[in-house]
Amino acid sequence: MIIVDLIKKKGRRASDLQHQLDIGQPTVSHHLKILKKDSVLLAKKKGREIFYYFNKKYPCKNCKLYEDLKL
Repeated sequence: MIIVDLIKKKGRRASDLQHQLDIGQPTVSHHLKILKKDSVLLAKKKGREIFYYFNKKYPCKNCKLYEDLKL
């Protein structure tokens, strides 16, 4: 939930999240992969970097995720 909260306003790179959350790169990448697979996040490649964004068209608008993030 913290990752989505950080990404909801502005796209972020995995390395940005790693430094902000003070956790390892494999852990961040693992969670980003799950969130992307579940369509919560979108990924956009810019040059050699990948930026992750909250999917505002996430198909579950009535889910607790939306309530928790106050979208």
